[in-house]
Amino acid sequence: MFGLLRAARLFGSKNIEVYEMKQNTVKKKRLGNNPQWNNLAKKQSALTFSVMDFAHAVIKADLLDSQNWILPGIGFLLNMTCVIDFSSPNLRLIQGKRQNLSDFVRTGTCGRIGQGLAILFAEQ
Repeated sequence: MFGLLRAARLFGSKNIEVYEMKQNTVKKKRLGNNPQWNNLAKKQSALTFSVMDFAHAVIKADLLDSQNWILPGIGFLLNMTCVIDFSSPNLRLIQGKRQNLSDFVRTGTCGRIGQGLAILFAEQ
């Protein structure tokens, strides 16, 4: 039953803050120590998306297959209900669930999520 309640949250919309870094900052070989992030990037309007669009974008990045994304997308979302807090208006990990990420350095899932967000940003 608990899984069904989490799954019900998958049909809302989410957002994530977007910051654009200045071109000269991006081209630097290295940032200085203790950089002031507000001086390096300008806040843009938030990226708003439906959870299903997010799943579609992640699967699109994974498979590059736009013909069949529904089942893999739903599978991804159901798998992520124990990692991503879909009840929050902002997309974020559930507190203390970072250890649930699947690979040994815990970056593979983050990379998939990042690729999906990049696709959503590019499409908007």
